[in-house]
Amino acid sequence: KEVEGMLQASIQVAEYRLVRGLYQDRPVADLQALAKACREQEAVIAVLAARSDEKLTLIVSCSDEVSVPAVELLKNILEPLGGRGGGGPQMAQGGGKISAEGFEHLLDQVGDTIAALK
Repeated sequence: KEVEGMLQASIQVAEYRLVRGLYQDRPVADLQALAKACREQEAVIAVLAARSDEKLTLIVSCSDEVSVPAVELLKNILEPLGGRGGGGPQMAQGGGKISAEGFEHLLDQVGDTIAALK
């Protein structure tokens, strides 16, 4: 059910639906499950982030039709923060340190990043 709501709130970026989620103190396993469920939808890129104190966890998933590799998108989001991560074309995970204000605006530019990587 949560995934349905996330898909309804998605935005169109090129031919993809971008699902974004910012969470406070959410377990990584929850984010992974949500990312996997989003990946099973058609033409979806999911970028999910959780913050606990100053620690950021970021998960990116891309369905099979998406030509942008999840790991490239992850690295582009984390690089300015000095964060690190890894993964493959469909799923990637990483993290770093982030302020509350930085966290609020973390996903503002994701659509532009996807367009640049496409």
